[in-house]
Amino acid sequence: MTWNDFKDLVRTHLGEYATTQGAQTLIGLLIRGGVEDLQSAVPSLRRRTIQTPAVAAESIGETQRFNLGRGAFLVDLFARSTTDRTVVRRYIPYTQARLNDLQQGNLPANTRAYIYDPRSGDLFVSPTTVAEGSELCITFDLMSSDFGDSDEVLLSYNEAEAVSEYVLRKLCLNIDHDPQMSAVHDNLYRGLKRQIMSDFNEARLTSINS
Repeated sequence: MTWNDFKDLVRTHLGEYATTQGAQTLIGLLIRGGVEDLQSAVPSLRRRTIQTPAVAAESIGETQRFNLGRGAFLVDLFARSTTDRTVVRRYIPYTQARLNDLQQGNLPANTRAYIYDPRSGDLFVSPTTVAEGSELCITFDLMSSDFGDSDEVLLSYNEAEAVSEYVLRKLCLNIDHDPQMSAVHDNLYRGLKRQIMSDFNEARLTSINS
């Protein structure tokens, strides 16, 4: 299913709201918000990307700054062999409060570290030089805000039904000014979200035990 197919499926669930005059831009934003809420709870719904070799946006002090896109989920940062793809060194996270230390190179001996800010997508890495024969790799998950209409997405009918309830609770509140119906759709969304989380957890456990 493509991202465009998924959005059409959600709009089908919305019924008459899907053609409400003046609500189309809001609906588009709410669909993204609903998917991102599900993706925050179920990482399997995200699109995983490995960026290699990593290309920095700029150098700042002793660090290299990369940008993964606002809201991306950083999964791993490591150096790997260019011949057999084995990991030769992993980078450790530093807290945002120590950004100055990172940029000034004030790290313990032999330490390779990073600081990531998901709000901006900025990733600061120090040092970025790797041993000969290896390359720096970044693994991260993309949220719905990064999807293009033709992109394949890990979303199905169940997620479309849940997202439609997420959208309806907002429309009832912001367009109909009906807090009671908004609460009804909120409860339906929460129930569907719990079911999706349960289904993915059960599938993961089955895969581990098989």
